[in-house]
Amino acid sequence: MNIGEADKLRIYALAEDYAGYNSPFLAQHGVSFLIEVEFGGNKPRVLFDTASYADPILFNMEILGIDPKTVDMIILSHSHFDHTGGLLGIMKKVNKKFLYSLIPIFFKVSLPWNQSSCTQEYPPLRGGSKEEIEKLGGVWVLSRDIIKLMPGVFTLGEITKEEKVEFERNTTISLYKFENGKIGSDDIEDEMGLAINTKKGLVVIGGVLTPALSAW
Repeated sequence: MNIGEADKLRIYALAEDYAGYNSPFLAQHGVSFLIEVEFGGNKPRVLFDTASYADPILFNMEILGIDPKTVDMIILSHSHFDHTGGLLGIMKKVNKKFLYSLIPIFFKVSLPWNQSSCTQEYPPLRGGSKEEIEKLGGVWVLSRDIIKLMPGVFTLGEITKEEKVEFERNTTISLYKFENGKIGSDDIEDEMGLAINTKKGLVVIGGVLTPALSAW
């Protein structure tokens, strides 16, 4: 795959657990990043995760002067509510219903979830459904494979247990999921990251235990 290279990169933290002392921004549990990539005069915007709720994200976007309708695509890193919960509310503001302006939503297919709010292939959506997202212009792209989104930007796809180094193979934090009527360890096997190849090097963005970022 010809990866290519981004000319410029800017990352905005739209949601994380701490907004800073005496800050005008709102914090919430979860993460959401807006990633603006520049190449060949184009500046597409990628929304990476949607935290727990949409309203704080939309509030922070307004302060930053970012119009939700400028979002070109959305990536959900994994199925936990603090990364997918704001999707429906954000899609209502993005609201691109026409064929030339649909919003692709990238999500990694993994094990089925037994939750009333989702089907076996889709993440849990707070107060919504995959059909509601589609009515607002969302197009689901479900894949375990690496997907090139634009020059220099690609999803990381699935990293199997065999491909992981030793310290990555065992979960070191207490996360659990409800499956087949039983509570078991959650290894976050549906996790998907994003990589951006820039002139200054490779930038990797993930949703699990991501450190705080400001505009970069």
